[in-house]
Amino acid sequence: MGLGMLWGNFYYVYMARKLAFKEQRGDIFIGLLICADTLAIISRRHYPAFLLGLMPVVADWAHSTIVASVSAGYSNFTVANVRFSPNVTSMISTFSYQGLVNFSGGSLLLCIVMTAILIYAIDRKFIQAAVWSVIAAVLSLFGVIHASSVGLLIKPTDDGWRFTVAYSMMTVIFGIFHLAQRKNWIKAAAEESNDLSRSV
Repeated sequence: MGLGMLWGNFYYVYMARKLAFKEQRGDIFIGLLICADTLAIISRRHYPAFLLGLMPVVADWAHSTIVASVSAGYSNFTVANVRFSPNVTSMISTFSYQGLVNFSGGSLLLCIVMTAILIYAIDRKFIQAAVWSVIAAVLSLFGVIHASSVGLLIKPTDDGWRFTVAYSMMTVIFGIFHLAQRKNWIKAAAEESNDLSRSV
């Protein structure tokens, strides 16, 4: 495959994949293969962290699907050739999807942050979990994660500061757990590593 890429033949492999899987199904297939390979090489205790870490991109997909569907319905059945706007959200009164919006904001980076926090918490490495919680608190405050816009989110109507407070509370809790671990009230950190040699 590497030589094929150097010789310019990889284009034909790419086009064959597009024709075989009709693009979207192929992307899903590749994503499932990556997830299956990841589950094969990580420790079983990390399965919850990995699977919960995928949820932000699922929320991002669901959010974009809802917006696209409402936008299409709005432009087709109410006012022709008018795009979806925030005013339309006031008409959606049957359910609140603000949590979905917050969970999908910065979804790829949020996947990394959530997975790191959960893995370190599972392994009882509370200092590392606290560091990642501080990183998440800062990113939330500036709208990089959990928000649809970037900026200093400190207004009462903003959600960024709320997530910053939540991640700060997690940092304090992880700090307390670390102190309890030093007094042997909590088991020591798990030291066994993943067998990554199976992936090659």
